[in-house]
Amino acid sequence: MTALIETRDAERTFRVGRSLFQAARTLKAVNRVSLSVAKGEILGLVGESGCGKSTLAKMLLGLLEPTAGEILFAGQPLYSIPRLERARRVQPIFQDPYSSLNPRQTIAAIVSLPLRVHGVGSPTEQKKRVAEILDLVGLARRYADNYPNQLSGGQRQRVAIARALVMRPELVICDEPTSALDVSVQSQILNLLLELRKELGVTYILISHNLAVVEHLATRVAVMYLGRIVEEKDTESLFRHPEHPYTQVLLESVLTPEPGLGIPDSQLGVAFPNPIDPPSGCTFHPRCRYALPRCSTEAPVPLRTNGSLVECHLSLERAAREHRAAAAADTATGAAPQ
Repeated sequence: MTALIETRDAERTFRVGRSLFQAARTLKAVNRVSLSVAKGEILGLVGESGCGKSTLAKMLLGLLEPTAGEILFAGQPLYSIPRLERARRVQPIFQDPYSSLNPRQTIAAIVSLPLRVHGVGSPTEQKKRVAEILDLVGLARRYADNYPNQLSGGQRQRVAIARALVMRPELVICDEPTSALDVSVQSQILNLLLELRKELGVTYILISHNLAVVEHLATRVAVMYLGRIVEEKDTESLFRHPEHPYTQVLLESVLTPEPGLGIPDSQLGVAFPNPIDPPSGCTFHPRCRYALPRCSTEAPVPLRTNGSLVECHLSLERAAREHRAAAAADTATGAAPQ
């Protein structure tokens, strides 16, 4: 399947901590990330705060250039695409509809802004297109002359979605699109995103801490830890058979309504590793309950099989055992009398 957007060993570093008494140090927010998102797919990107998800999203939007590696959009280097064309083809939906909309502009002005910036159509045509996209996101046309403070949270997020989709982009990057909304409204917005995917053929990259949201919406999931993708699978396989210990802990930490179970213990401790001075070897080994001696000194090699990826010594050893067992079985079968 042809990739719509692809990263190849993409990195992004920052120089931080510079002061009169301290030299600047390097923070590697995104560390050699390789991802491929096909047209029509929904990729869920999950991980703890500070793991690099938002930095990667800004790189995919063209707001931050990679320090190393490359990002391709439809086979073309992303940063060789003119800025306005890039903005037309890739759009964001931000986390907080209360702060991402200009309170001094009407809903019609907010939604039509991309059309005016790109010079698409006459004022009459722009007005018609705004009315059509408001219908598409389930917002009554009578709200076009209202201001954001006159709308509810769910209605504001529909406005944000309408603004992102009014130019018919190919890729939409959703950064926690429902986290600021009431639970009762979240499902409406998620179902709306799914309907728009069918209607417009749009591709999504969904960044979220809410694993239930990711399971409901995403077709494939990538798990990020300290700037690295440590596991990537189709959604059903990842939620049923997580391989990386970090993925397992994330799934075990989800709150459950079952009585008597209490608050789950993630067993990750209270401190997040220092991204400026990450642990040696496998960066997850200080928090891993299955850590092997080699994990503290040797970084695992990514294991790719059947479209899945896992970066863990345990998976590498399991794959090696299975390979040896299969080879032994083949040898035994070949040696058996006919």
